[in-house]
Amino acid sequence: MINSIKTCLIYFVAGLSLSCPVHNRRADNNVFGVLSGFMFVGSGQAKFNDDGSVDKTYLISHSETEQPKPQNIMQGIQYVFHHKGPIDDESLALRDFPNMIESMGFKILKAPKSANELLYLYLGGPLFYIEYSDGSREYALFNQFVTSSHSKDIAVHDYILIRIR
Repeated sequence: MINSIKTCLIYFVAGLSLSCPVHNRRADNNVFGVLSGFMFVGSGQAKFNDDGSVDKTYLISHSETEQPKPQNIMQGIQYVFHHKGPIDDESLALRDFPNMIESMGFKILKAPKSANELLYLYLGGPLFYIEYSDGSREYALFNQFVTSSHSKDIAVHDYILIRIR
């Protein structure tokens, strides 16, 4: 009797350990799903301020061409995306990303509620910062203005995703 209970417990624990990577992969796919329509161009170590907040001024060196998306999202890594064409960053920040994030089952922790909460640059459009959670992990999604390496006259945004906790 005791041996059968031990055997059942071993199978139960083994089953749980096998299901965790599958669950994490599914959660990671949802996180990347928020950026559907964007192309992944690179990843690297993120930087954080002394208070633990994301350093939104730092951007890793990355490719200009599409790369295969990683299988998993690791904490403290920047995942950089580009959009394939012109896009309205104000609509992304105030409507599109929040709607997509919530529809994928995430809870928004911090997001701009109006255009007054966006940072408008002289050139390049508005900058935004959004934090959200799946209950156990937290993510930051923000954009950063850069000048295109192809032409200094073209302003583009990088879209950065970081698992912060």
